[in-house]
Amino acid sequence: MSTFTFSYGRDRGTIHGSFQSSEVLSGEYSVMRGGAMSWGNVYASVYSPSGSASGSGSAVGVVTAGQARGAAMLTGDKGSILDCEFIVGMGGHGTGACRDKQDTKYRMMF
Repeated sequence: MSTFTFSYGRDRGTIHGSFQSSEVLSGEYSVMRGGAMSWGNVYASVYSPSGSASGSGSAVGVVTAGQARGAAMLTGDKGSILDCEFIVGMGGHGTGACRDKQDTKYRMMF
């Protein structure tokens, strides 16, 4: 398990942390409230048996009232890149998924 911290802003902020390998990663996240955006491939690859997502009607990553979709991109000091997608509730808690450039998948809880 790796621990990351984030600066909380209304719809965007920064994330910092490190892997157990001691690689330090940092990046930014943003949250989309309403509207449409391309989202769901990373999230579905971790949480869906089929590993795929479709439009806003997809069973994986469906956003209910009081929730929003978000995305984050983190880069590491040893070359890692994490592409992350998450669903966040009004209380600031949520779940998400990340995938690195070697297609290693990670679950996210916050």
